[in-house]
Amino acid sequence: MRHPGSFVLFTAWFCACASAPMPEETVAAIRFRQLIVTGGMDFIHGGGAWHDCIFLPDAKVIAQVVSESPPYWWKTRDANDYPRLYAYRTDEPPEPSTWPEDAKRQRPPEPVRISRHLADQIIATAEREERRRVEGLELGAKCVATGVGGGKDSVTGRHQ
Repeated sequence: MRHPGSFVLFTAWFCACASAPMPEETVAAIRFRQLIVTGGMDFIHGGGAWHDCIFLPDAKVIAQVVSESPPYWWKTRDANDYPRLYAYRTDEPPEPSTWPEDAKRQRPPEPVRISRHLADQIIATAEREERRRVEGLELGAKCVATGVGGGKDSVTGRHQ
């Protein structure tokens, strides 16, 4: 025979467990700094900025958050910069720079943990970007093949 108070005790325990916040699941990541430039001329002329990036080793994905102006900012008069995530697949994070000036701004990679939910969103973004690149290449080839545009014959140098 059960103790008469066991139901009350079980109910109190169950309610306490159900209302207690569950610890958020996390995944391993590596935080590192990377010099990000907008192009070759930017790099040659000393441009670019150091950004904290995250590498997800299990998924082999790098996430970079940079500041960008919104599209058509000149029309909306919104000159604020907003965080923008870039994510892509790679086998490993880039090697640290060996330039002495870069070494001052670059700190060693450090292991961190980020939420599983955020990691899943970053991975999904990298997968969408990968599909977009493939689709863009396939569509570009169709445009060239059908004569819609593109191809080396349709390009002339700026001063030619």
